[in-house]
Order: sequence, then C-alpha cells, then structure tokens
Amino acid sequence: MGACWPILFALSATLKDDVGTFQIVSGTVSNVAPIKDRAHINFGNDFRTDFTVSIDKRDLARFNDAKINLAALKDQLIEVRGWLVSRNGPMIEATHPEQIILSGKR
Repeated sequence: MGACWPILFALSATLKDDVGTFQIVSGTVSNVAPIKDRAHINFGNDFRTDFTVSIDKRDLARFNDAKINLAALKDQLIEVRGWLVSRNGPMIEATHPEQIILSGKR
C-alpha cells in the first residue's frame, strides 16, 4: 500500500513553511513569462511573493518534445512536483515535463 502525498494549494500563505521539502503543488496558472534564460509559470499577481514554477532554457526542449505548450498553460489548473525552494517566494524548478500534470481549464 502506497503513502498518500498531500497536495498543497499554490496560493496558500503557508506554502513558504514547506521550503526545503519535496511537494506536490496545485493551482491555476495566472501567466507564463519568458524572462532571460528561463520560463516562469506564475500562479499569483506578485511574482516576488507568490508560487512560481521555473524552467531553465536548457530544459525547455524536453517540454517541447513532450508537446507541452507553456504559453497555453494560462488559466489551466496544473499540479507540479518537486523540491520547494525560496526564490522570490516559493518556487519549484521543473527540469522534466513529468513534473507537471495538466488538470484542465479553470
């Protein structure tokens, strides 16, 4: 029998308390911003404090190969898995498309 892993809400004020742990975070994407050598998937209005998924340019080809159109994630409900770090708010660095599960339109 497998363990049940709790799913955290992307806009939860307590998400920062889980920095340094492996988490599953769910939320609706507010926007996707390509900035310098990264793509940022944002879940709130203030990228300096809200949860973000960051993808380095060296990893973007994997997402393209998996047919994940990052720009089309806006307004989509997604789950992301990974280590939660603190970088302008709580963040997960996605290196593989398997870390992101598309749940649908909100």
